Amino acid sequence: MVAVRRYTSLLSSSTWCEALALLEQMMDEEVQVNEITYNAVIKSCRKGKEWRRSLNVLKQMMEKDLPRTVVTYNSLLSSNLEWQQAEKLLKDLQKVLQVSIISYNSILNVYGQSGCWESALLSAIKLERRGMHTELLTQNTVATACERCKQWRTTLAILVSIQKERSKVDAFSCSTGINACGRCAKWRKAIDILQTFGHRKVEANVVCQSAAIAACERSGQWQLAMELLAPVQPNLVMCNAALSACVEGAQWQLALELLVSMRYDSLQADVISYNSLSLACAVAGHWQTALSVVEVLESMNLQRNAQSYGILLFCHSSTSHWQDALCLPLQDLFRDIVCCTSAIGACASAEQWQRALHLLQESYHQQLEVGKLNSVEFITFVTLSQHITIDRSTDDTVCVVRQWFPFHHLHRVSFCTSN
Repeated sequence: MVAVRRYTSLLSSSTWCEALALLEQMMDEEVQVNEITYNAVIKSCRKGKEWRRSLNVLKQMMEKDLPRTVVTYNSLLSSNLEWQQAEKLLKDLQKVLQVSIISYNSILNVYGQSGCWESALLSAIKLERRGMHTELLTQNTVATACERCKQWRTTLAILVSIQKERSKVDAFSCSTGINACGRCAKWRKAIDILQTFGHRKVEANVVCQSAAIAACERSGQWQLAMELLAPVQPNLVMCNAALSACVEGAQWQLALELLVSMRYDSLQADVISYNSLSLACAVAGHWQTALSVVEVLESMNLQRNAQSYGILLFCHSSTSHWQDALCLPLQDLFRDIVCCTSAIGACASAEQWQRALHLLQESYHQQLEVGKLNSVEFITFVTLSQHITIDRSTDDTVCVVRQWFPFHHLHRVSFCTSN
């Protein structure tokens, strides 16, 4: 018994790898395990987002005929399962135990993460018809599921329902409604929610304000984003959303002022902040300034990310310094589709079609979605492609070209067969 308690205590603070190893060690030492031990292992797997391993542990419990408690099932249901697995678990739970609202909330969350907003909504309706008292958390979970799937009308309907039933909408509900509108470029609706529920004494906290600024940023409403930022004590998330809005309006000077003001507010700018400032400069045509901002990241002890390299490539291609763009290591050129597109654009702008084709071929080998290259590089390259002769003996090159060019543009590319 002492050994079981000792192992259970260790399991509670273990990673999923350690928990599974400890469970195996207990088996080897013939330590008698119980449902508490298995629940602890399942909990560790849940924390590590290893839901398949959690299900394997459940299977072992069933083979040993150990009792499965509500704790067991709730831990499994909150393990980022696929929705089909979650439904199966809920049916098993209904057979042996009384299902609590916590279990239902967990599966509603699974539906939301899986993009099944209709299932989340129907499940919530069924709960109400059964007379089960739903919590505010339940309604917020359904609203979040709808928000993730850009169902802004449904999200707002749930928001109104919460207001009628509970006479008060909390900050989380409010921000969910704002986010739903923001995702669908309904920035006016987002601001209406902030103002309407703000007047009803909802705590218009940082979360709501950040959501409203992000909604304005997505719609390119940089003036309004800056207005919303002015009367509050901003955090890094809010400032980054406002900086991103400045990119849409090419307001590089305003972005610079905001970045400077962040220092006075004791806010430490991150790589996202500097990338936004650099992009705002680039969009406004100040390529050298944009490059300088990205280059200063290292002196700020900030590590460049994929977007940083994409900005470098974009600026080099725009200033016809395609050689500088290709001086970057290959792993940086192929970090993502944006970097690859910019590199090809740099070559295309300089009419370096052979280099561009080489990069295009390499992107195929790197399994990037080359079909999503943006229209500027595509048009430039198609114009140049009338000068291209491609050797048919190089099958993968032909495959690249056929994947990248729509069928009706292939007549511009000449194919030949080598002897």
